[in-house]
Amino acid sequence: MSDNLPTVEEAMDACARPVAALDGIERRLHVASKAEALAGVVDDPLAECEAALARVGGNGSWPTGEPPPVRVFYSAPDLRDYASPHIDWVIEKLLAKGVFTIFGGKPKAGKTTFAFGAVYAMQKECPFMGMAVCKARVLYITEQNKTTIRPKLDEYGLLDCAGLHIMFPRQMLGLEWEDIIVQAAIYCEDHAIDVVIVDTVNDLCHLENSFSDTEWIAALDPLQRLATHGHIAVFASLHAKKEAASLVDMFRGSNAIVGKADIVLGLWRDGSGDETTRTVEGMSRLDNGFDERTRIAREGREYMTAGTVKEMKLEARLQEYVDVLPSSRDAAMTRQ
Repeated sequence: MSDNLPTVEEAMDACARPVAALDGIERRLHVASKAEALAGVVDDPLAECEAALARVGGNGSWPTGEPPPVRVFYSAPDLRDYASPHIDWVIEKLLAKGVFTIFGGKPKAGKTTFAFGAVYAMQKECPFMGMAVCKARVLYITEQNKTTIRPKLDEYGLLDCAGLHIMFPRQMLGLEWEDIIVQAAIYCEDHAIDVVIVDTVNDLCHLENSFSDTEWIAALDPLQRLATHGHIAVFASLHAKKEAASLVDMFRGSNAIVGKADIVLGLWRDGSGDETTRTVEGMSRLDNGFDERTRIAREGREYMTAGTVKEMKLEARLQEYVDVLPSSRDAAMTRQ
């Protein structure tokens, strides 16, 4: 081995120097990312990151007044006292602060329209799919440009909503995806953002191999950290496999994608051809998250439930029986 290779300490100090100049949530996200990458390489990744920042910064890992670094070890009583049993829902069952929601659908299935329906509900504090909604400040990260997204904002009456902020990453030339999300995190902290919507991850990340678990993990990790460390509700829209018929098989790199999310949602266009009716299916690791298959219908700017798929099947079966019943007294008389 060459004598010119740096020691582990020197290598960590080199990585720590650009991070030492940062502060707030940007710094916390970088530290969390480095600590995650060092898992299995050093005994205590977070402690080693803090030590490196202290060596190069001279004042410890966090500026004066900043919260302590994210903890990774808790005793059960500590966790009981630290974590609230209450989930801070923004949209009941779908979006909560600190929770990462993934939302999939085939191209042109209506994902963007669904997302704008959710934004409208959060700005107007009206029910969404029959579920309670809290007013929230939203950062919408879009693959579109200013010209193409303006009509959608106008359609939903959002052009005058100060609580809606929009980010256009395609103008941030030369930045890696993780750096773009760090910039979004800084903006969220500065503007008290509650919800981040990403539409769509496939197009914004420019994945070279959309079937690669490794690439999907790299794409979703920054969003998961933003939800966890920024205590923000993150809603990431993804293009589904065109042939997918079920939620589990909906995503390319399915295992990596589904494993990253706290709540997974899928959207399907109904076979009836009705332009305003869709089916939504969900699964959740939260006890009270969305975990059902439901038909929804858009009425103007709002989404309503049109009954669960099970209820639809029962209603259709009942209608089959009704259709064969006699419609008059004479028709009901038994022939002699």
